[in-house]
Amino acid sequence: MARALGVAIPEAETGGPMRAGMRVLDVGAGTGSAVMAFREAGHAAWGVEPSARAVEVARERGNTWVLEGSLDVLLHDGSLPDGPWDIVRMSQVLEHVPDPLATLGAVRNLLAPGGRLIVGVPNIRSLIARATRGSWDGLEMPRHLVHYDRDSLRWVLALAGFRVASMRTTPLMGVLPGSIDARTAGGGRQRGWGDALPVRLLAYPLEWGLGLIGQGDGLLAVARAAK
Repeated sequence: MARALGVAIPEAETGGPMRAGMRVLDVGAGTGSAVMAFREAGHAAWGVEPSARAVEVARERGNTWVLEGSLDVLLHDGSLPDGPWDIVRMSQVLEHVPDPLATLGAVRNLLAPGGRLIVGVPNIRSLIARATRGSWDGLEMPRHLVHYDRDSLRWVLALAGFRVASMRTTPLMGVLPGSIDARTAGGGRQRGWGDALPVRLLAYPLEWGLGLIGQGDGLLAVARAAK
């Protein structure tokens, strides 16, 4: 059941069985929805989020387990709760990091023996990315500093001391209509219809299907520290 849920909803991927009371660190936690879900399931979950506004929203919702700041800053000032961590999640985070190798190295040191890292990034070699090229909505320049395909993601994880247990492509909802909007705008201002919920709902089955056949706009890897 957990595996099927992870395939249907990549954000629900846990990388393996969940025993009671696991310690989970969500790097790039946003408003803390995943942190709260893990907490409600009985796990000791914390989040790290650099956006002050996102942390404020989390607090407004009663979620006090999302800490404001980047991982390196919180590690440096000692604000991060003590590890080790059974699971570290980095969903749509690594592409924003200026030094991914250093960040992954720090994460490796946080993991408990046998712990797992779950990484989600945009897939620069997806079918839609190759078809729309510079109009691909997953580029998001200059916010995205590094772009990954299967080989480069596997390579940087290996350099940081990880062994990839699994990797697959996933949908990134909204990237398909946003890319078509940009591509057909002819270099002009996008019309914004790619952000409309009805359009996204219509596009999602195709995005999901592309993910299943290895052509999705996202990559999801589960990795463990190499011995």
